[in-house]
Amino acid sequence: MKITKQLEVHCWDQDAANKAIAFWNRRGFRNAAINSNLELVGTRGSWFGNFTSFNMSKLKTSLTMSSPKSDQVVVELDVNTLGQLITEWNLAYWRLEIIELHTILLGEGNISDLWHRFQRNSRRASILWMFSFMTLGQHLPEDLEATISKLESGVTRHC
Repeated sequence: MKITKQLEVHCWDQDAANKAIAFWNRRGFRNAAINSNLELVGTRGSWFGNFTSFNMSKLKTSLTMSSPKSDQVVVELDVNTLGQLITEWNLAYWRLEIIELHTILLGEGNISDLWHRFQRNSRRASILWMFSFMTLGQHLPEDLEATISKLESGVTRHC
């Protein structure tokens, strides 16, 4: 599953790339690096994570960030979903990562309150999903989807 977003930034330069690497390292991309032309690449997760985890940061994922213009950066997460049934909750996890990256690149800080709310509700949904034999708990509540969509529309554009 490829998730690609184009972010408007003040300036994609070495400083911005370093902020992005620090962010992605905190998100589990231990080998994130800057290549030529300020392209950022990295990987996280494992096959074991794909088959045993409800944590979307454990899935095998490749990251690429490149800049077509000095005020834009394209973020691509290529998530290997083998062994997973992807729900709206799972997709929201990656959407929130990109939203938070963008707010950091713009100097607006993090979205820790939203992450806390997301994680609390996500745990509840996972339990419901598990005990309902994967029929319930797949969809985000409307208010959470609206919050994420609003943030997403203000900071990202689909490629």
